Amino acid sequence: MSRIFSIMTTINLDKLDREIEEYIQCSGNFDPYIFMSEDTMGAIEKEFPTTEYTECLDPSLKSKYKGVEATYTGYKVFVNNDLKYGIVEIR
Repeated sequence: MSRIFSIMTTINLDKLDREIEEYIQCSGNFDPYIFMSEDTMGAIEKEFPTTEYTECLDPSLKSKYKGVEATYTGYKVFVNNDLKYGIVEIR
């Protein structure tokens, strides 16, 4: 199961949180992966640079979790530049 949606007209982390919760309830997957473009990730990091929402991973974790670029409230975030700016996919 995959879910794709937009969080941008303005950065809407409440919508992202709701979509993650709904995905978990519908799929039963309690550790989903989040995919977004580098531009989307950069916009979130720029808007919320020092909050618990966007945490940079320790470089040693990057090698442990291949492809992981960051975490968002504890969920692994991967870059997928095939997604347009503002589009997020949860798997």
